[in-house]
Amino acid sequence: MTNVFQLSWNRDRRRAEVTLREGRTSVVVDRLRMVDADGEGRLLRAVFGPSTWRRSYANRYVEIRSEAISGERFHVPVEASLAEGQSLLAQVRTLIDEVRGAATQGAITGFEPPDADASALDAALGRICAFDEVRLAADGERFQQLYPALSPLPPDQQTALVLRLTSDLAAHARDVLAFLGAARAMRHGAFIDAVSDASALHDAVTWLRTHVLHPEERVAANLIVPEGASIDGSAFARTGITQVYLPLRAVDAAALEAFHTREIRVSLVAPAPTDLASAHALARDVGRFDLRGGDTLYSLEPVPYPREAATRVALRAAFHAFKAALTLPEPPNGPVVTHFPIVQSVY
Repeated sequence: MTNVFQLSWNRDRRRAEVTLREGRTSVVVDRLRMVDADGEGRLLRAVFGPSTWRRSYANRYVEIRSEAISGERFHVPVEASLAEGQSLLAQVRTLIDEVRGAATQGAITGFEPPDADASALDAALGRICAFDEVRLAADGERFQQLYPALSPLPPDQQTALVLRLTSDLAAHARDVLAFLGAARAMRHGAFIDAVSDASALHDAVTWLRTHVLHPEERVAANLIVPEGASIDGSAFARTGITQVYLPLRAVDAAALEAFHTREIRVSLVAPAPTDLASAHALARDVGRFDLRGGDTLYSLEPVPYPREAATRVALRAAFHAFKAALTLPEPPNGPVVTHFPIVQSVY
């Protein structure tokens, strides 16, 4: 259930809207400042004026800066220092304290549904305040123990339950669910990382569907394929997954057909083209495959993200040239072709 509270206070008529969803709390003040936290109170995202910040569960902070260059707008990710992260947390605490104080002093002017409980509002804001920098740092260390290595999370898997294919998936899943706590409610479907064995993946999917997921939830797998190797598409297609991520270099027509036969959505990942020649070469490479509606082709942004304006403009131009050279049908009959912003893909 979603509860929405409107607040207004002081002579300046400050206004806020707080939305409580299962597993998530969003606070918007004067339409210029926003704080987004999970159900346990961990900061996920914040907006203060022109700056947008994202915090990962590993306690890593990224500022997304908006810059206009040559008539185009770029969203530039910049990893923040510890001091910058602490400064952001201080702003978040000040904002949440202000809203919480106003709520307790009668500033609530409206709410939906009619039976929304104001005590739930205070409890949600209190959980955000309770996660100070010390607790967030300790929480980040625990996350890194659960995920000693983790691939960048694809843009369409940001709200999935992320698991690594370990030797004891059940124990790993129980630890992850305990870590997420109330934030589990905002996770839908599962994304299994570090997959190289089809038999182990089949067992993992079977266990998840029996013990963790609802029957209709989707399961995606990120296949790890060594350089120069290819995959046995028919084996992985029988594992029960509904979506697969794999490098473009590792796929062939037979593997693609095996996935499509079982109605598995395919997401291919390729390094971003850097100039006109590489854009056309990548378009020719992709053109060999029968990508369909529901599939995705990701252009993997470089790391570190280039700071030089000329380089960013050149990369954008190369990506546009790549899309223009493709002969695949447009969605919904053809694949979605888009960027994979690694630096922003924080979990």
